[in-house]
Amino acid sequence: MDPHLTGIAYHEAGHAIVALWYGLPVVRLWINANGDGGTDYVGTDAHLPLHSRFVLRLAGGAAQQHFNMPANSNTMLDDYCGIITLTPDMTEDERRPFLNDALAYAATIIARNAAEVERLAAIVLEKKSVNISEVHPPIAAAR
Repeated sequence: MDPHLTGIAYHEAGHAIVALWYGLPVVRLWINANGDGGTDYVGTDAHLPLHSRFVLRLAGGAAQQHFNMPANSNTMLDDYCGIITLTPDMTEDERRPFLNDALAYAATIIARNAAEVERLAAIVLEKKSVNISEVHPPIAAAR
């Protein structure tokens, strides 16, 4: 099995678990042989506080770190670009404390749900695309 593709599967599973934690309606997780991947959910996260939106974007990397999976620089860069888009008026020095705190919180959510992240990653790795309704993740929203 390609270790980078495995890393992407864990990355997307991390995004899905954190999205579900925040009550976002996750629809599908997917990965491609070229290393692309995604977690699709209905609607937007615009109603969430900025911190939660940071956590959501950093969840994939937090999952890769938790499980010591290889990171795909393009995927991580896409997530970081999403954070920059959320905070265009912040400098990097202003953004850094928010990033550190959000990454720590994402890591906490991943650790609390590690078995489910691992299960989702294995399913995505096997099927390459899975509708969340097919796997029924047992995670409740944070509220």
